[in-house]
Amino acid sequence: MKPDVAAAIRDLLFEHDEVVIPGLGAFEATYLPATVDHVQGHLMPPSRKISFNASLTIDDGRLAAWLIERYGLSANEAQEVIQQYVQEVKDQLARKESWELPHLGKLYRDYEGNYRFEQRATKFQVASFGLPEFDARPVVAATPE
Repeated sequence: MKPDVAAAIRDLLFEHDEVVIPGLGAFEATYLPATVDHVQGHLMPPSRKISFNASLTIDDGRLAAWLIERYGLSANEAQEVIQQYVQEVKDQLARKESWELPHLGKLYRDYEGNYRFEQRATKFQVASFGLPEFDARPVVAATPE
């Protein structure tokens, strides 16, 4: 079975605030508290905003460790899988195409050549997983007659 690096990134983001893809950049997760839209009467559970930082490219070993544990790869094999993945992503982005990360979003280059990430997963927070957004209308007490 071919190691799924995109799944590794997604799974690691559920557990960590940052996942470095050596030679490419890092996905960073920022906590967003629950919000209330008083005008619309809408409540949204806590979530996490996922962003991409192309400046963080130094390997912290987390991605390789996940691949080693999940697929039983050696350290060299894990590094090779990551390098191939990074090259595929860079090649596709160089062709002005976006790179889709299933259940997470897409990575693309803007008109200046900078990497950008568009999050598609709406709730990326383990503590609020499965909690829906919902409308909350004020309850009006009945007046006694």
